[in-house]
Amino acid sequence: VREACEKPHRLCLPSAASRILGSVTTLSSNVPAVRPLLPDLFYRLGVLLLTNKLTEDDISTSMFAYAKSSFVTDVGVFDHLAERLAANLESCSTRQISKGLWSCARMTLLEGIYGQDAPYLSHVEQYFNAIVSRSSELSPQDLTRTIWSAGRLLIDSEAAVNELAHQALERMDEFNSQEVANILWGLSRLHYDDKDTTLALATRMTHPDMRPQAQEAASVLYAITYMRVRDAELFSALVDILMSQINTASAQAIANTLWAFRTARYETPQRLLDQWALSMKLNVADASLQEN
Repeated sequence: VREACEKPHRLCLPSAASRILGSVTTLSSNVPAVRPLLPDLFYRLGVLLLTNKLTEDDISTSMFAYAKSSFVTDVGVFDHLAERLAANLESCSTRQISKGLWSCARMTLLEGIYGQDAPYLSHVEQYFNAIVSRSSELSPQDLTRTIWSAGRLLIDSEAAVNELAHQALERMDEFNSQEVANILWGLSRLHYDDKDTTLALATRMTHPDMRPQAQEAASVLYAITYMRVRDAELFSALVDILMSQINTASAQAIANTLWAFRTARYETPQRLLDQWALSMKLNVADASLQEN
């Protein structure tokens, strides 16, 4: 990675630059020592991507790398990549388009952008429509990305959202807990109103083969409450998940859960508050012992 940063002239092929950025971004997720090198790597190799000779896979891989690595210093390169993807949609796979759509949504999150404030956002509806027209080809991961991205970007297309939600319902046994949570979050942002589908997807979180994290359970509670779904048994089951992982529950997760119960007009789960308070005391005591 350091050699790539120091001698980018050796990497004269745009495809090579794309592959390196994609691979190193993936590597950085598991190797923290690589992360500080990413900004310089993107800065040096990004200029090689300003060409019309990239393949569709090069384009989507590069867009995904920019968004995944949180590199927003030079968004002009990302704008160019988004434009090239839009120009090649007919020859792109649904995987490539969904990665492009997710990357745009992720970039708005990193930049704090809402509305049509960036050039790359002018292409997102093209991406979305292309994906919906081939929704039967989507993998579970790509379907999740598409719904989450549509929610983040507030893409207003009720018929298309209904179709994607139906696909999610039909294939919900294929999703993991994070994907279910992300799907429900995206649907809540789009004011999805099919309560039966929402309840079925949320209930999937409580299946024995799922291993949801505390944050995911809290996110689902927040999303289904926002969509006006009420089910006391499901609420209680999701609280049980939170309590089983109380040491990893953030203050935001607890706050979202309390908001959900209050909004749904269910009794506040005191057992959750007591368990979380005890967990916080133990964590403070443990930190104090380590300091001493």
